[in-house]
Amino acid sequence: SSGRFVDFDSSIVCKTWDELEDFKYDIVINTTSAGLKDDDLPAPKEFLERLLLDSICAIDVIYGKETPFLRLAKSLGKTTIDGADMLLGQGVLANELFVGSMFDRESILHHMKQSFLF
Repeated sequence: SSGRFVDFDSSIVCKTWDELEDFKYDIVINTTSAGLKDDDLPAPKEFLERLLLDSICAIDVIYGKETPFLRLAKSLGKTTIDGADMLLGQGVLANELFVGSMFDRESILHHMKQSFLF
């Protein structure tokens, strides 16, 4: 965490957790690998608890397991979602690109859901 403030345009900003002041977000998404192979959280527990307090949902891009981040969110009564649907959506879009829309999206989605392992 370099502590730098980055202004991409007038509506998007990036801050480190040390700089964050507004903790009211509907959805909190973990996009780090924390919890993939260990019991690490993506940020200090106290910070995450404060961040999740007013949220509705917590999402982790890691799929096929309940990560420490999702366990923490669940313990706070939040709806939790793992990354399986993101992976599926990514696969459907990639298939569309590779085969040039030879198959309709619903057909691809149906077959990919059936072959999804978990």
